[in-house]
Amino acid sequence: MKIANIIFLCFVSSCFQIAGTSLIKIAINQNPIVSVKDYLPFLLQLKVIMALTFVFVAALIMFKALSFGSLSLVTPVFTAINFLFTIIAGKFLFDESMSLAKISGLLIIVIGVVLVANSEK
Repeated sequence: MKIANIIFLCFVSSCFQIAGTSLIKIAINQNPIVSVKDYLPFLLQLKVIMALTFVFVAALIMFKALSFGSLSLVTPVFTAINFLFTIIAGKFLFDESMSLAKISGLLIIVIGVVLVANSEK
């Protein structure tokens, strides 16, 4: 049950994380940061404030996930889920390529997480 809680919380945290970073990417595409003076107006946009809130909520959820397991288990599980969602968001929201290298890397990460998770039992 502990591993199921960790996976669920990492999944939810990753959803918030990707939502936040995707909003930041959209905001940057609309208003590029060229110099230091561009940061304050960028950070004060509603879209960016929402994005930072999502990223903060993702961190809070990760704190809870860490209460169920070790750092060496929770972080790789979160990283694998986050990487998967990042590739999917990149493809569907920003028309980024899904190369064989990305898919192969994802597969290797997932296999590694399965090995780490099984070593915790």
